[in-house]
Amino acid sequence: MPVLLAISACSAAPSPSSRDSVHPVTSTPVPDVVTPAAEPAPAPSRPVSTTVAKAPVQSSFTRILAQNTSGYPEPAELVLRDRAAFETAWRTLFSGNQGTPLPAVDFTKSTLVLLALGEQRTGGHAVRFDRVTRQGGAAVVHYTVTQPGPGCMSTMMITSPVELVSVPRISGEVRFEKAVVVEPC
Repeated sequence: MPVLLAISACSAAPSPSSRDSVHPVTSTPVPDVVTPAAEPAPAPSRPVSTTVAKAPVQSSFTRILAQNTSGYPEPAELVLRDRAAFETAWRTLFSGNQGTPLPAVDFTKSTLVLLALGEQRTGGHAVRFDRVTRQGGAAVVHYTVTQPGPGCMSTMMITSPVELVSVPRISGEVRFEKAVVVEPC
């Protein structure tokens, strides 16, 4: 009589310090033949992981600016590697208003990432930088876009969410990976 063996994977919420580290893949050997036992086998002391190890995560970043309105009418994913590009982006952020001073950035050590959603017809939209990883020879900027669910009440005003962060210097190709979260009412 064949016996079926069910293996379940469980996961706990990662701690802030372990969330960004790479964990090796572990597995529990499965015997070819399983016979019924009088008592259930004890649970493994740690969860069994079946995921493939991910690329290292660059978790250090500084949030320079996050706001619901900006001068970016269209979506933008920008990598700013010098002062001239930063000055242009900053002027666009504030629609040419000179009131907000340009923050000091050492471009020999840092790269800026600007994420803009463009104009949205209502409030409830947001953009959030998550992390930078390496895949092959390229850096990948991961970010999350949040939007209100269908029929949700939200502010009736034009918004243009934007976030600007500083990360350790990135050289070479940069790709962007967007996750979209729809907030339920």
